[in-house]
Amino acid sequence: MPKILQRIRTIWDSARGQAARSVNIAHVCANWLIGREIVEEEQAGEERAEHGATLIQSPSEQSTGEYDSGFSVGASKI
Repeated sequence: MPKILQRIRTIWDSARGQAARSVNIAHVCANWLIGREIVEEEQAGEERAEHGATLIQSPSEQSTGEYDSGFSVGASKI
């Protein structure tokens, strides 16, 4: 393999890896922020929430319709 092709592949592979890491970091941050919003809404200033998943049912359904998957109420249970 010519040396230039190897250097181009190295540059391209490095860029692809960096892009994937950036997307993963952004996705983790978005999920953390969404979780924080849900907890703050459910707890309403209290130490613990009273009503649980019923509060997030409507936003879950709306988000799943808009973003396809990953926002189901069942997925939020640990």
